[in-house]
Amino acid sequence: MTTTATRTDQATTLRHLAEQFKQQHESMPTAGSRRAHTIAVTGGKGGVGRSTVALNLAITFAELGQKVCLIDATPGLGNLDLLCGLNCYWNLSHVISGARQLSEVVTSGPCGVDVVVGANDLSQLEGIPESTMSDLCRQLESLQTEYDVVLLDAGNALHSSTRPLLHLAEMYLVITTPEPTAIADAYASIKRLATLKPAQMDALLGAGVAPGVSEQVSVWNRNLRSRAFRVAVRRAAQ
Repeated sequence: MTTTATRTDQATTLRHLAEQFKQQHESMPTAGSRRAHTIAVTGGKGGVGRSTVALNLAITFAELGQKVCLIDATPGLGNLDLLCGLNCYWNLSHVISGARQLSEVVTSGPCGVDVVVGANDLSQLEGIPESTMSDLCRQLESLQTEYDVVLLDAGNALHSSTRPLLHLAEMYLVITTPEPTAIADAYASIKRLATLKPAQMDALLGAGVAPGVSEQVSVWNRNLRSRAFRVAVRRAAQ
């Protein structure tokens, strides 16, 4: 399987997911002011391609005519700025410190996607006072009125600092690979996310999918269903 073929399969999966999500919410009645549909892209283990999927999904939504904002809420060294080719001074850490409002650190990214660059070190997203996090959530809710879709690159779903932001999402996309520890971390993430009662939750097998993994995916899917988790397991590559 070539790298080009893998990328094509991944793009097809993400486009199908974006179209499905868009159709579902276009059919839902709306009340009051405009509010973005918010998706948290998360996982357990690092290095599974979460940020890449978040960016590609944001671009896919933009190509479908949606106004999109992608927020790097990774509790650590977020890398969306590097993936987007951005060199921004103002970032999420300045919102947390009170130096800037969330709307003031939005910058133009690739393919018409607006981007909020993440905090530049782990300490800035750890131990945030409850009042500060509440204010950040209020600002995010305000930002939601300006977009069709808001995507949160939310890092590790098991990290305590991400939980308040995860409450604002109506869909969780859990990224993993078939590697055993990645599967275990993804399963732990799904169990935690299930307590937040999202409208929709998907698990996406990203980079590293090898031939012959179908049976492993089927076993994992059956395991999730046997525990009453309503999770669709998708493969991002064939």
